Amino acid sequence: MELVRSVASDPLIPLITTVPSNGTSADALAFVIRQQSRLATGAGYSFAIADARTDEAVGQMRSLKGGPRPVTGSPHSFVAEGTSAKHCRP
Repeated sequence: MELVRSVASDPLIPLITTVPSNGTSADALAFVIRQQSRLATGAGYSFAIADARTDEAVGQMRSLKGGPRPVTGSPHSFVAEGTSAKHCRP
């Protein structure tokens, strides 16, 4: 949840994703619960992006179920500022 709270203050991430813009613990928890329910509800898949050295969450990506239709709409991933891709793993 710390990751969600930390990116909530970013001017772009809450605008183009479902990350809450206020960064409260309750809203961050609700975001995590929504991500955990994506597979069960048929909405798709949600993955944490972790720093391979520390296993700390540094981002999130999701894949929407849509069959053969292209998925359109908001971007489906984010990473925390200052994250180096060479140390990340899904």
